[in-house]
Order: sequence, then structure tokens, then C-alpha cells
Amino acid sequence: MNLVIDIGNTNSKAAIFDGEELIQFAKGEEQVIALVQQYAPEDCLISKTGKDEKIHAALAAAEIIPKYFSHDTPIPITNKYGSPDTLGKDRLALSVAASALFPQQNVLSVDSGTCITFNLVSAEGAFLGGAITPGVDMRYKAMHEFTAALPLLKAEKDMPHDLIGIDTQSSMQSGVLNGVLAEVDGIINLYKARYANLQTVVTGGSLTFFERGLENSIFAQPHLVLQGLNRILLFNTKAK
Repeated sequence: MNLVIDIGNTNSKAAIFDGEELIQFAKGEEQVIALVQQYAPEDCLISKTGKDEKIHAALAAAEIIPKYFSHDTPIPITNKYGSPDTLGKDRLALSVAASALFPQQNVLSVDSGTCITFNLVSAEGAFLGGAITPGVDMRYKAMHEFTAALPLLKAEKDMPHDLIGIDTQSSMQSGVLNGVLAEVDGIINLYKARYANLQTVVTGGSLTFFERGLENSIFAQPHLVLQGLNRILLFNTKAK
């Protein structure tokens, strides 16, 4: 079994895989530590953006020696990004997973996290790059911090987005939520115009919102980054 861990800026996630099958998923520091303590994986790969000393301490206590995903790690696609050392490891991992879902097809993966990222892999299996734009909570935070009177809102679970706001809060929600849907739909359409037979995969914390609200047809994959990390780990195990 493999253990893969994604230590992000705002949260940590992990999963146990048996081959390509996801056995158990964990989100948040406590759940990830419990997963580490429950299993004795044969191999472990960590993608690290943020810091989490407690998770590293739990790995050490369990005598698990992890590998760390970097731009030097061999991957099953070609990385044609102009500055590979600055590319977010989560973007590359989810692109590996998306390419595996749709081999020999143009595939766009959209990660709806702290930032919304667009990540394109060509039908030839090359990561070409994409785009980064603020996520929902970041947009709310920007309106609050750069104005004198607008309140700080947070993304709600059901994320209502009526077109016409009837007060300050609902007007902010309308602007942010309708705006982000229009933006993501518009960018997907631009990629479709340039790349034939494009498949679009969406993942991340706002997945349900985009799944319900986007006009474009998408494939929803909640654990795309972890699936990509596991595929990278398998790829390097087979290469030995």
C-alpha cells in the first residue's frame, strides 16, 4: 500500500492507495495523523507547500521515511512549463492524474482551492501550463481588506448566488459567485476553441459549487491531486 500526503497552504490531505484504488481518505491534521498511525504503507510520497510539523513527527514515530515530490521527481508526462522549479506541485500532480483519466486527449484540469488554477495537458502527454486566478474566499477577503465598509464574507456550504443582490452581503455574493462561474466557463470555452476534443476535470474545495453552477460539461474528481501523487509514486516504483 502507498501513502500520499498533500500539505497545502490552508489544509492537509492524505490517502491510502492499494495499487490505483483509493482505500481511505483523510482531511485535516488530526485525520491525517490518524491515517499515518493506522496503516503501515510500503511507500510514502509528500507534496509540501505549507508546513505541518505534527504530521512529520507522526511519520517519524511510525518509522515511515517519506519521499518528497519536487520538480526533479520523474513523472509519467512531459513538463514543458517555462519555470518548472516555480510550478506548484499540486498543479503538476493533478495534471498527471487528469492525463491518466483521458490518455491521448487534450485535458484541462481546474483546481478550485485557495486559488483557482487551470492546467492543460496536451493529447501528446505534455503539461503546457495554464492560469491562476483568485478563489472564492480570496475574492471576499480582497473586497473586505481593500475597502472601508464591505464586510468579510466566507464561502458558504450551499453558496447561494442569486443574480440580483438585495443588500450589501447578497450583492457581494452575486458579484463573486456569478463572476467566478462566468470566468471559469469563459476560460474553459477559450481552451475549447483552441484545443479539439478537450476534456475538463474539476477538483478542489469548491468542486460541488462548480459542478452545479458551470454551464460546461465537466468531470468531477474530488481527490485528483492525491490520485496524481499516487500515480507518480507508482511510476517511480516501476522505474526501479
